[in-house]
Parts: sequence; C-alpha cells; structure tokens
Amino acid sequence: MVAADICNNLILEPSWCPSYAVRKMLDRFGAERLLFGSAHVSNLPVELAKYRSVAHPEELKTVLEDNPRRVFGI
Repeated sequence: MVAADICNNLILEPSWCPSYAVRKMLDRFGAERLLFGSAHVSNLPVELAKYRSVAHPEELKTVLEDNPRRVFGI
C-alpha cells in the first residue's frame, strides 16, 4: 500500500488479502482504486464473499462494474 500512497495511478487488486485489509484499502484509497480479481477460478466465490462482507453496495458496484469498464475501456 506504500506504493499506492505515492503513485495515485496505481490500482490495487487485493486477492489473497484478508477482508480487513480490503476494507482498509477501501477506506484509504476509495473504491475507485480497487479491482476485483482472483488467482484461480476456484477462488472466485471466496473473493466475492470477501468483498460482500466488507464493502457497501455502491463500493461493490464501483469495484465490480465501473472500474473494469474504466480501466479496460469496455
């Protein structure tokens, strides 16, 4: 997270981070700086449950829908 403090153009993908760390990233950088991801398809349910447990609905929409569209131009 130190690099993200210094470089405002970094987007964080916190798969394998504990849920409290995801909440900390949301509070520290905002949902606009996070992307949803998973190291393997079998981890998707766990990663999604993690976000759902700590993020507000509007933050979920930003992370799951708005950010990928903005970052990848889709």
